[in-house]
Amino acid sequence: MIEFFRELPGLRSGIGRSFILYILLFSSIVTFIGTGLQLYFDFNRDLKSIHTTFKQVESSYLNSITNSLWLMDNKLLQIQLEGILRLPDVQFIEVRKDGEILHMVGTLQSKSIIEQTTPLVFIYDGQAIHLGEMHVVASLKGIYARIFDRVLVILSIQTIKTFLVSLFIFLIFYQLVGRYIIHMASFVESICFEPTDQPLRLDRKSKTGKPDELDLLVTSFNQMQENLIKDIIRREITEKELRQSEKDLKASQQIAHLGSWHLDLATNQVIWTEELYKMYGFDPTLPPPPYTEHMKLFTPESWEKLSTSVAKTIETGIHYELELQTIREDGGNGWMWVQGVAVKDSEGNAIGLWGAAQDITDRKNVQIKIYEKEKDLRLSLDAAKAGTWKWDILTGEVIWDDQMQRIFGLEPGKFDGTFDAWKERVHPDDIQSAEKNTLEALNHGKEV
Repeated sequence: MIEFFRELPGLRSGIGRSFILYILLFSSIVTFIGTGLQLYFDFNRDLKSIHTTFKQVESSYLNSITNSLWLMDNKLLQIQLEGILRLPDVQFIEVRKDGEILHMVGTLQSKSIIEQTTPLVFIYDGQAIHLGEMHVVASLKGIYARIFDRVLVILSIQTIKTFLVSLFIFLIFYQLVGRYIIHMASFVESICFEPTDQPLRLDRKSKTGKPDELDLLVTSFNQMQENLIKDIIRREITEKELRQSEKDLKASQQIAHLGSWHLDLATNQVIWTEELYKMYGFDPTLPPPPYTEHMKLFTPESWEKLSTSVAKTIETGIHYELELQTIREDGGNGWMWVQGVAVKDSEGNAIGLWGAAQDITDRKNVQIKIYEKEKDLRLSLDAAKAGTWKWDILTGEVIWDDQMQRIFGLEPGKFDGTFDAWKERVHPDDIQSAEKNTLEALNHGKEV
């Protein structure tokens, strides 16, 4: 029998056993409540039957017992009392007067009893003569025994019925729903989310009319599978495009020596792109240092400019653009162009910074060399008391340096920068020769 239940389909699963358990539990609760109510009504009915017996004694036996007692017919009185003793649940009867027991039948065998005392009065010549009283005791032991027997019978029948009904409900549920749920679970486990995946189909008998709940569930499963496959395909395409974009961006940043960064103000953590690691000379496999340690990456002057600009951008939202001198990991110096903008939340509060950086070390070094050469040239010209000038033939503008203006007896900044003003500073005898030589220099590249 046990092996039969073990082999029942669905009972080996946790939900099958739980389903049966809950049905049995609920049915048992209902059975206990119903049995309790039934026993309560049966007990009250048996109590009423005892009170009915007491009334029957008063109506049927009281007069004859009173007469027998008046006539002192003890034998007849004994027979009458024994007759009452045979009534259901009556256990003990005694006739007494002024506390003295006159007659007694039966024995007290139970503490659970119901008692009734009835006065015995004989009417003689219109006068009521008190002969004593009859005390009848009924036992509840019989009632309790009958109740216990009913409990055993009811619980036995209800338990068997509940189990059979629960088993029947489970088998019907498994036949109509459970086995298809198992099939659907197997189907979901086998889904690979490939375009070649077959839709879910249940081997059910053909029906007419509207689809039921399982049909709707199957439709939902198939629709979910189709939507997931479409989403996965779109995601794969998007990821492929994103990888290509990242690859192109990385290549562009490498060509332009341009990197990007992001600062989280809540954690002070910074994210660098690979090109930015190269600019700072850091190992790209290690996380970048937090923002609070970035002062080590710049010279003191550059760090002061950067920290001031960052604080202003966080406060006002105005972006910054700076040229900063860096200190590389190997101790060398470099130059970097940086730009930063604030990242704000929905309430307009700055939560981070995003920006770009470009290595301008080569350009900056060239500018420094040019500046140094111009400085050396200027010192040489100053030492030789020589001046320089430039004439833009398209605009007619003439530019003299300070030394040139001094040669012509002008204070620096007083020359108005026109060709006519230049001719005014040349002696009239030399004007023709100066113009001729200038034109030859323009046309033939000769020195003036």
